[in-house]
Amino acid sequence: MKNAFKVAVLGSPRVGKTTIIDEAIYGNHYRLKNPYEPTSEDIYCAMVEYDKNSREKIFLYDYGGMETLNIDAIKMCLSFCDAFLVVFSINDKESFMMAVQIKKNIEKLKDKKDIPIVLVANKMDKINEAVINLEEIRKWVAQEKVKFIEVSATDRKSISECFIYLASNIIFLSKPSFSRKSKTGSLQLEL
Repeated sequence: MKNAFKVAVLGSPRVGKTTIIDEAIYGNHYRLKNPYEPTSEDIYCAMVEYDKNSREKIFLYDYGGMETLNIDAIKMCLSFCDAFLVVFSINDKESFMMAVQIKKNIEKLKDKKDIPIVLVANKMDKINEAVINLEEIRKWVAQEKVKFIEVSATDRKSISECFIYLASNIIFLSKPSFSRKSKTGSLQLEL
């Protein structure tokens, strides 16, 4: 059994990767209340409760936004990460195209390694500004067999679903006796 699981959070700049992490862990709307600050790279630690008495430590590797596809960054993440959260914004079509490229390259480079990937549509609170057809995306993710979650950085519950899903899937892959029955859980900061 591992001491902690590692999740890479990737996507274009300004899609809300860091805000999603901050809101999931701290729940304080800090990034939503302050001016945008680009991320170079940060590491967060959280405890994910995925069953009544089951908790796992997860390190979240928050990488700066990719303006162009960075194959080396994906390769590096594949060398140590257990899962990927790939984020795009519904009001930025290029961010979705980048998320598709990131997902496809993870699939191509992962060899035979079974790694959970969650594609996250962020900024659902700005649905009236959407430039992406969510129905088409839902069909595409169904074909691709990738988990797809729609979130708003203002809604901690929808954000937590991403991390609880990842934790239960990472654990399922690492512990043969684990059952994926649990669909609820919580996310807490580890100090």
